[in-house]
Amino acid sequence: MDEYKACNLDYFPENILIDVLSFLSVREVVRAGRVCKRWKRLVKDQRLWRLVDLTTWKGVTSRILWLLLRQYLGCGLRCLRLRGLLLSARGGTFLSESWLKALSTKCPRLSKLYLLHADLRGLPSCQLLPPSLQILELRGCELPREFFNQTSPASSQETPEATSSVGAQQKRRDQKGKGQASPSGIGIDTLVLNNVPSFTDQHLQSLTTWERLRRLELRDTFRVTANGLRSSAAKEGVCGVEGLSRLKFLEIGITGRQGYQLQMASLGLGAGWLGLEELSLGGKEVGPGLLCASRLKDLKCLCLWACTLSKMQIVRSCRMLRGLRRLEFLDNKENDEPNGFTRPFATPSMVAGPQRVLVKPRAEMDKKAITGPVRECVGSSSSAVAKKISINDFDIGRPLGKGKFGNVYLARVKSLQAVVALKVLFKSQMEKEGVEHQLRREIEIQSHLKHPNILRFYNYFYDQNRVFLVLEYAPRGEMYKELQRCGKFDDQRTATYMEEISDALLYCHERKVIHRDIKPENLLLGFRGELKIADFGWSVHAPSLRRRTMCGTLDYLPPEMIEGHTHSEKVDLWCVGVLCYECLVGNPPFETASHSETYKRIMKVDLKFPKNISDGARDLISKLLRHNPIDRLPLQSVIDHTWVRANSRRVLPPVCPGNQS
Repeated sequence: MDEYKACNLDYFPENILIDVLSFLSVREVVRAGRVCKRWKRLVKDQRLWRLVDLTTWKGVTSRILWLLLRQYLGCGLRCLRLRGLLLSARGGTFLSESWLKALSTKCPRLSKLYLLHADLRGLPSCQLLPPSLQILELRGCELPREFFNQTSPASSQETPEATSSVGAQQKRRDQKGKGQASPSGIGIDTLVLNNVPSFTDQHLQSLTTWERLRRLELRDTFRVTANGLRSSAAKEGVCGVEGLSRLKFLEIGITGRQGYQLQMASLGLGAGWLGLEELSLGGKEVGPGLLCASRLKDLKCLCLWACTLSKMQIVRSCRMLRGLRRLEFLDNKENDEPNGFTRPFATPSMVAGPQRVLVKPRAEMDKKAITGPVRECVGSSSSAVAKKISINDFDIGRPLGKGKFGNVYLARVKSLQAVVALKVLFKSQMEKEGVEHQLRREIEIQSHLKHPNILRFYNYFYDQNRVFLVLEYAPRGEMYKELQRCGKFDDQRTATYMEEISDALLYCHERKVIHRDIKPENLLLGFRGELKIADFGWSVHAPSLRRRTMCGTLDYLPPEMIEGHTHSEKVDLWCVGVLCYECLVGNPPFETASHSETYKRIMKVDLKFPKNISDGARDLISKLLRHNPIDRLPLQSVIDHTWVRANSRRVLPPVCPGNQS
C-alpha cells in the first residue's frame, strides 16, 4: 500500500500536476479532465492554455472548437494554431463568424494566430479576427479579394473625394488629429504569408491602410509583382508619406522553381522605401533585388538566404548603403562566407563602436576567424603541409592569465601583425599531474571546431620543455571576471548568452562532442561581447555519446555524474541551466558551505529562486535542471524559448553601472 501511495499522482501538489499536464497535447489534456473531479478542475487552469496547438489534432470538428472555447480557453490564451479550417463544408459551417466573435470576447489577450491550410474565402474581412492580435501567420491559405480591407461594407458609400487615395489619407489624418480611432481597429504589427497563392497586388495595396504594421514577410507569394511593391512602398506624396510608411522589416523570398517571379517582383524596390530598416531576400534570383536595395536609404540590416551570389556582386550592390550595419548570409552557395555565417558589414558610418554578431542556428557553421595570409602564417593543425612555426614567429606581449600548468600571453604574428593568444604549457608540470591526455584531447577536438561562439584553435608547436597553443584572442576576457565585476547580469544579457552557448553546444553535439565542463571560468567574451566557449580539456569526442568519467566542476555537476551512471550530451544541458541561474542571481543554484551538502541539493534538485527572477527565466531553468536527463529541454528549444526570444539582443550589452573604464 505504501508503494502505491508513493507513485500515485493524487498525492502530488497541484503545481507539479500542472507541470505534468503541460507536456500533454491538447487532445490528451481534454481526455485527462475525465479522470476525476480534481483533474477536471486542474485541466481548466489557464497556465495550460497559453499556447494551444491544434495542428496535430486530426479530425477537429466545429463541435470540438466550441467545446474548447466554452470550457477551457480563456483570458490566458496567448497563441492559437489551427489547421485545415473551412468556412463552408457539408453539414454546416466549420468555422463560423459567431465562433470568431466569441473567441474575441473570451480571449482578449490573444496576440498570435497561426492558420495552416485554411480556406478563408467565406470570411468577408479580417476584421472578424480578434482585435487583440499582434501577429498573424497564414500558410497555404486561400484568401478572398477583400480580406485585408480595413473599411467596413457600410463605408463603401463614401464620397468620391474620400475614397480617392489623397482624400482617404487626408480623412484618416483628420480623424487621427481629432483623436478618433480607425474604423476597423486592426492592431496587427506582424504579418507572415507563406505559400499563399491567392495573395496578389490588390491585397498588398490593402495593407497600406494598416497603421500598425511593422513587419511583413512574403514567402512563395508568386502573384506579387514589381508594380505592387512599387505602389505600396512608403514614399513622399501630396499629403505626406504614403504607402506602408510604418513598415520596418520586409522579407521577399521564393525558394521553388518560380525564381523569375522573385526577380521581377524585387525590381519594385528600386523606387525606394522610406523608413524600411531591415530587408531579407531569399531564393536563387536575388541579384536584381539586391541592386535595387541600394535605393533604400534607411536600410540598416540586409539578410540573404538560399541564394547564389559572389562576393563581388554583394560589394557592388551594398557599397551605396551608407547606413548598413549588418549583413547576414544563411544557407548561401558560391559565396566566400560559410553557411549560416552572419557578420556586421563595414561601412563608413559604422566604423566606430563595436556590436555583437548575431548567429542564426544552422546545422553547418564554419566561421574562419583567421583567413588569407594570416592563416598561412599561423598554419593549420589539420593540414599535412602546414608551414612549421616557432616562437620566433611571434612578438610576445602582456600576460593574459596564469594557470597551474602554464601561462597565456598576448602575441602578435610578426609577418602580418595579427593578434592571437599564445598558451604556454610546461611539459614537466603536466607529466607530474598526468594530464597529457587532456592536452591531446583539447588539441584534437578544438582544432576541428569552427563556430563563431567557440574559441578558435589555429595551431600548436613545441620545444624541449614547453608546448605552445595558438588560440583566438578574446579581448574582453573571462565571463567569470565580468560576472564578479557586475555581480549579476540582466535578462537581456543572460538571454543573449543562453542563445549563443546553446547554438555552440548544438554545433558540438552534432559532431558528437560533449564539453562536460561549462562554467563562467571556461567562457570568454570576444571583441563585440559575443560568448566563446574555451578550455576543451574535459571534453570528449564520443561517437556513441555515452561516458562514465567523473569530471567537471562541483557546482555544475549533474546528478548522473554524481551517481556514477553513464552520461551523454545531456550533461551540457544541465550546465546551461546552472549557468543561466548563476548569470541572473550571481551564484550557482546548489552552492553550500560543504561538498556533501552541495551533492545532496543536486541529487534532490533543490532549486530555489529569488523573487526578482522573471517567470520566463524560471520556466527555462526549471526545464533544464531536471534529474532525468531525458526530460531536460533540448538546445534548439532553448534557442526558441519565449524568454530567450523576447530578451536576446543583437547589440552589445551595456557596461555595468559604476565602472565605465
